[in-house]
Amino acid sequence: MNVWDNLADKYEGLQIREDSLDTLVEFPIQRELIGDMQGKRILDLACGSGRKALTLAHEGAANVVGIDISQNFILKWKTQKKPDNLEFYQGDISNLSDIVVLQGQKFDIVLCFQALGYSTNLKGTISAIRDFLNVGGRFILTTAHPFKFVVEKQERDKIKPGEAYRDESSYCFPSMWDNSVAISHATPMISTVINAIVSNKFSIDRVLEPDMSEDQKQRFPHKAEWMNKYFGIIAYSCSAI
Repeated sequence: MNVWDNLADKYEGLQIREDSLDTLVEFPIQRELIGDMQGKRILDLACGSGRKALTLAHEGAANVVGIDISQNFILKWKTQKKPDNLEFYQGDISNLSDIVVLQGQKFDIVLCFQALGYSTNLKGTISAIRDFLNVGGRFILTTAHPFKFVVEKQERDKIKPGEAYRDESSYCFPSMWDNSVAISHATPMISTVINAIVSNKFSIDRVLEPDMSEDQKQRFPHKAEWMNKYFGIIAYSCSAI
């Protein structure tokens, strides 16, 4: 059993709260970058509970395939009703070429939301993503902002910002969904991510660093305080060339 099997139950409950940053910032910007999905084949990597994949399947995608490392996320769909254009399979984004069901498949859009840092093979994961895409297909990536880890490392390890930013080693910390469970996350610099993308035959169309709206900040000041300290997310929209 991997750590995500232990986190699966608590993860979804916290993600769907009205004050979760996924609800306030992350999913809105992700949907904006996805854009028109009508008739598209979509691969959702590290899909978690499958909630977003289900939404896309209902909103016009021709076919959505969700992949996640946690058997607890995937097994629930064995007993839950889902549309015919939605499929879920277990697999590790660090080893996408080992996922038999994906071999030979091509997609119009590949998504990786808040998960690339859990890959132990950044370049290999992005290379495999390019292989799954048709020419002109799109890769939508969102990750925790690298400066979030800079702030955390400064506080925990008492090191300077530049040192914290340039340390790209795996960072182990208590999960925000259950602080009794430790998770490991790569902490690449922005340039490292960009270079891994462009070296794998992608062009980068947009890079966004979204913030909460003023109304959201008034309604949820505790989340605004968190965003002001930890920066939130960085989002990339890329095209396969």
